[in-house]
Amino acid sequence: MATKVDETKTADEGKRIYVSYNDEWYDITEFDHPGEGIRGTYMSDYNGKKIDEELHTAHSTNDPYEWLEEAKAKGECDGVRFIGELSKAAE
Repeated sequence: MATKVDETKTADEGKRIYVSYNDEWYDITEFDHPGEGIRGTYMSDYNGKKIDEELHTAHSTNDPYEWLEEAKAKGECDGVRFIGELSKAAE
């Protein structure tokens, strides 16, 4: 079973970039995004945030979903590392 992640801690973990998709956390610090900087948007802009809507609106291929699925299954894929399930500090 995946490790639970306290969402209040992820945005302050130094230089690592953590994002949430489908209520699960991923470390995307090592991911080399092909569109980094396009429209003035950077991966670090999403640190500590849910990216569900952004994935649906900004991508025209299934690649992001495939990377996330493979990272979840294997622990890592192309610089995307599966961290664990989202947990709320207030719960």
